[in-house]
Amino acid sequence: MAELIGEPLLAREAGSGTRAAAEQAFAEQGVDWPPRMALGSNEAVKHAVRAGLGLAVLSRHTLAPDPAGEGLAVLPVAGFPLRRQWHLVWRQDRALSLPARTLLDDMRARLHVKARPRA
Repeated sequence: MAELIGEPLLAREAGSGTRAAAEQAFAEQGVDWPPRMALGSNEAVKHAVRAGLGLAVLSRHTLAPDPAGEGLAVLPVAGFPLRRQWHLVWRQDRALSLPARTLLDDMRARLHVKARPRA
């Protein structure tokens, strides 16, 4: 991490979950690395990185299976990847649509999560 903080940091906009997770990780390591530029989407951040404007912290899910094919490299950094908890929520008083139910079932299967009983 100490080797990277001399490089310009490109980040998502303030309030972004990715940015908040990165800032928390930096603070936990005692690193002060303010972004040089804040951008409004992951695609904009990737374009800026490809253009050589700096480094970025992005969710692995925003990258292609082979980031090199996008002109990007994933750097090995101590303390990364960051792990975050996600929650899927929906209204209890409405039935889920077929696409929503399919997504929920797929997520449960991939993450090996059992359905919780309704409260």
